[in-house]
Formats: sequence, structure tokens, C-alpha cells
Amino acid sequence: MVNNISKEMLLEYTKVCYLYYKTGLKQEAVAKRMNMSRQRVNRILRDSLDLGIVQINIFDDGSNLATEVALEEKYHLKHCSVVNNYDIKSIHDDLGEGAAKYLKSILKDGDTIGFSRGRSISSLVEKMPIMHNLSITVTQLLGSDNNGGEKKNKDSDSIVYRFCEKTNGTAKPLHVPIIVQTKELKESLIRDPFFIDSYATVKNCDIAVFGIGNENSQTKHIASLYNDEFTENDNRWKKGLVGEVCARYYDKNGKHVETPFENRIITVQLEDLFKIPTRIGVAGSKEKASAIKAALLGGFMNVLIVDKETAELLLE
Repeated sequence: MVNNISKEMLLEYTKVCYLYYKTGLKQEAVAKRMNMSRQRVNRILRDSLDLGIVQINIFDDGSNLATEVALEEKYHLKHCSVVNNYDIKSIHDDLGEGAAKYLKSILKDGDTIGFSRGRSISSLVEKMPIMHNLSITVTQLLGSDNNGGEKKNKDSDSIVYRFCEKTNGTAKPLHVPIIVQTKELKESLIRDPFFIDSYATVKNCDIAVFGIGNENSQTKHIASLYNDEFTENDNRWKKGLVGEVCARYYDKNGKHVETPFENRIITVQLEDLFKIPTRIGVAGSKEKASAIKAALLGGFMNVLIVDKETAELLLE
């Protein structure tokens, strides 16, 4: 493209670029040196990129920067981290490490952070560095698993306390189960002054961190917590269901789907979740690609931590 300009102009453009990029002169200094206006210097620098006089090469150490930027643009995200995963058995550890790195970069004094449950979120806590110089509040976005003996550090209240150990944070647990036996019991629990005070912390979160479940595994999980067996009629609501965030279920477009156990679930209200400024979804594997895409379309998160294979599926 440099053939499109005269030799004299090429020499002028090259000198302007050399003074700006190589010697580090500001545009005003270049203009004075070249006896031209600052606006002309700015235009020459811009045109030199188009003409190929200046070529910008960004060092790539094997990162997934291009994929991350593409996902941010496609789904209007504040941030995306794409982690490399070479063994599906370690995917939760890899996602947790990526989430921990991002969380460390944004967590600041005075923040309130809420967590859901799951293996990737549990791994995040394990990978989180010690940060005892902060004063933060840590809460859970949903109730605890009823079968507490099987939590294995993956339950939301366990995650809250373990994260506090890493950060010297103040725990503000909900002290309620995810699901109760009747809607009357739920209504009684959420009217309790202690719960009202704890839930006010959830509404005040600056950061939410949650996993993303696919439809099949999560409905079975919720059912197992209270030994529920959904009848064929109950299962009609599952038609078109794709995924779950914080025990809230949604279809392929990210639209909320009301479940038969909706009035027995104790979890963050969707309107309150969507008001949290930074909402970090941590999930991966091709089996969850549809659930992750739908969550993105529904605006559940504005930050995504995902593995490379799933990221490429989300860009198709």
C-alpha cells in the first residue's frame, strides 16, 4: 500500500512515525520538530497504520486473548477469561484457578461478595491466595444443601467460611436450606428477622460468583435434597429447559422458567441478582455449552470464566 503515496510523502510519514514510536516524542513535540500542526501529525500516524508503514505486533505467549475479546464483544461482557484445559478431569481446578486470578485482581477493601455452590467455586477458594489485608463481607447466594454430610466443601456455606479464612473476611451466612418441605415453612423462614438481616447483605453484594448447571443434573440434585420424585405431570415444566443459576432455571433464551418447587426454594431473587454490579459465571465443558450460552443471553453474568473448548462453541 505504500506504493500509493509519493517517495517524498513516504519519507515524511516514516520520519513522523520514527519520532513518535521510536524516540517517544509526544505528538506536539513531533509537530514542532516537523514544522506541522498537531492535527496533521495525528492524521499521519493514523494513515501510516492503514498504509502499512507502521505495523503493530502484540506478543502472544499462547494466551487466549483473541477468543476472550470476541466473547466480550459478542455477549457484551465486562470481562472474559478463557483457561486452557487439557484433561476434562481437571476442568474444575482449571476454572477455579482462572476465577481466583480474576477475583484477586478486582477484590478491594469494603467489598461484599456472594457465592453459590459447586466444584468450580470450591476450587476457586482452594486456588485463592491469602489476602488478609482486606476488610470484606462474604455471604451465600442460596441456602445450604440439606444433606450436609455430603457437601465435601462444595456447599455454599462451606465455601463462605473457607473463603473468609483466605481473606480474613467476615462471614454472613443465611443459615437456611436450599429447599424446604412446604411453601408455608419457606414463608416463615424468610420472615424471620435473622434471615431478613442476612438477606440484606445478599442484596448489598458488589460481586456475585456462581456456577452454571445444566438442566438434567441440577433438577436431580434439587430433588435429591428432599427425596422428591417429580411425576410425569410435574415434568411438563421441564420442556425447553436448558440450565440453572443459583437454583433458578431458564430456557434457551435465558428466560426464567418457574418450577414446581419454586415456592419452596430459598435463594437469591433474580431481580436482586441482576442488580449486583459484577456477576461472575464460572463454568465449562461442552455438555454445559448450551446452558452457558443461555445464561449469557439472559444476562445472568457480565463476567465469564470458561475453558477454551467451550469458549469456541460459544462463538459459533
